[in-house]
Amino acid sequence: PWAFVARQGAVELISKAGEAVFPIIPKVIMPLKGALRNEDEGAVVAGMRIIQALATCCEGAGRAMVPYYGKFLPQCNVLLLKAAKSKRNIGDAIDYGQCANVVNCMDDFLGTLEATGGPLALVTLKKYIPTYDSKVLGKNKKEQG
Repeated sequence: PWAFVARQGAVELISKAGEAVFPIIPKVIMPLKGALRNEDEGAVVAGMRIIQALATCCEGAGRAMVPYYGKFLPQCNVLLLKAAKSKRNIGDAIDYGQCANVVNCMDDFLGTLEATGGPLALVTLKKYIPTYDSKVLGKNKKEQG
């Protein structure tokens, strides 16, 4: 229960902080990178949710995070590659492993980074995660068509 309280408390504090998050972004990136490297799926998902909260807490916060994408996106790519590899090698069995939840959250996580990161976000996402498909461009095409 304490892990939940800590994780939820972090998200709520960030959501109320507004522009006060700008000076702390550089200070929290490395601990959040550590969360994404954790073996515990709950810690990885919590790290992604906290980064999402930072990116969406106020106007411009997502853009302020783009220079730090290189600190944590390589680990996201590793998680995606690990999930893809485990899916390829299971034959016709069903994978009930941990990666499914992280991968499902990863899709939403990367979409949030792209949507809030401004014009350089997609280029930076593609640099560190070559297999990433734009969520924002896909929405725009659906709305126009």
